[in-house]
Amino acid sequence: QANWHLLIVAENWCSDAVNTIPYIVAAGETSGRFDVRLLRKADADDLLERHRLEGRAATPLVLLLDEDFRERGVWIERPAALRQFIRKGEARYCEDDLKQRVRWWYEADAGASTVREILTLIEARN
Repeated sequence: QANWHLLIVAENWCSDAVNTIPYIVAAGETSGRFDVRLLRKADADDLLERHRLEGRAATPLVLLLDEDFRERGVWIERPAALRQFIRKGEARYCEDDLKQRVRWWYEADAGASTVREILTLIEARN
């Protein structure tokens, strides 16, 4: 039985969600360390407003809940390494080229950075 719960707010049209959530779900199923519940944006406006990223409601939003369903951590939108990659790329590439490079980054990473960050979040709370 999982000791942790992940409450994830995501939409299937969101490229960041498509490139992260399946890996998070698979990691939970494989490790048995956490279970996952998915919510659509329309069902979680209050959560998105409470956990804004750079002034905006961003998805996917992953809330780490303990065994009593108390919030213990949060992960928002994309892995830190990709955020850094985008910040550097904004000055070098046009928008379409940067979007393509982000897709390549996600493909090469295959969820490793996301899963690592989620597991690190859990480990920091143990």
